[in-house]
Amino acid sequence: MNDWISTKDRLPKLYQPVIVARVYEVGKPLLVESGMLKEGGWWKVYGTNVKKVSYWMPMPEPPDQSGDVCRGGEENG
Repeated sequence: MNDWISTKDRLPKLYQPVIVARVYEVGKPLLVESGMLKEGGWWKVYGTNVKKVSYWMPMPEPPDQSGDVCRGGEENG
C-alpha cells in the first residue's frame, strides 16, 4: 500500500507534522524526512526551510506502550 500524497493533489494542514519526500540532490533518490508545511508555501524540514516537497504522508500512530516496562534508561547490548 502506498500512502504518499502528491503535493500537486493535496497539502497537509499548516504546522501538522508529516513525513515528506523531496529532492535533495538532482539525480539521487528522494530524501525522506519529517517536516511540516508553513505559511507562504515553505516547508520546515530538518532544521531548514525549503519550497520543493514532492510528496507527503501522515505520521504513523505511535506504538502502544501499555505493556512495556520502563527500564530506567538502561541500554541493551
